[in-house]
Amino acid sequence: MPAYVAALSCLQDDKPVPYETSQITAENDEDAVRKAVEWRVTTVTTIDRRTWLEVFREGESRAFHSKEIARIR
Repeated sequence: MPAYVAALSCLQDDKPVPYETSQITAENDEDAVRKAVEWRVTTVTTIDRRTWLEVFREGESRAFHSKEIARIR
């Protein structure tokens, strides 16, 4: 099965930079995104800034899925 990385990322120098990650094994990209969302729900990290949930394929430097999940008001 392909390997993926789920990441919580925040902006640094106007680019999203991962600050917490988790390795994911999934059948395909859709399954990887589903598992990343599940991981986000169960992680205990406090989100106190603009944050994105991103999913990377093994060996790729750019996320194929990125969704903003929090924003400071």
